[in-house]
Amino acid sequence: MDIMQPFSLTDGKNKCWLLAMVFLTACRFTRSRGPDPFWRRQMYFRMAWRYYGRSRNCWVLALRRVHKALKKATLARQLKKIQMRKLWGQRINAGCYEHGCEKDIFLEGIAQSNIGLNKQMLAQLAIYEPRTFKSLVDLAKKQQLEAGITQNGLVAPSGVITRGML
Repeated sequence: MDIMQPFSLTDGKNKCWLLAMVFLTACRFTRSRGPDPFWRRQMYFRMAWRYYGRSRNCWVLALRRVHKALKKATLARQLKKIQMRKLWGQRINAGCYEHGCEKDIFLEGIAQSNIGLNKQMLAQLAIYEPRTFKSLVDLAKKQQLEAGITQNGLVAPSGVITRGML
């Protein structure tokens, strides 16, 4: 029992006995290097199970292929986010163009109206809820006209009441 030493914890009423690792000799105090190398290799071989040829069974080749695959997966996740932002921008732009407004003016008018919809939700509304998106475009137009920002062909929509009119 030279490694494991019991000690107690008390919280007032209850007393708990725990076994903790207390190293009594200096040779056992060395830093642990993590899991056994066999299990570390098995982890990589499990990730390389679908590769063909020696990349599946040879340690060095499997290690290279797995590291390259993990790096590509990270880049693909970042690229997916960038592509989705571009797609949302295109959908919002198409919806605004359909209702006779520019995307920048629309987004600025939405922000000034304190409407907290992000670009993903605005893109969803532009595609699947065109009447709701049209009312948002009308609201943004009205907000911009009240602020004094004009655009070629921008006319005040009828039937929209904003705070400035009250």
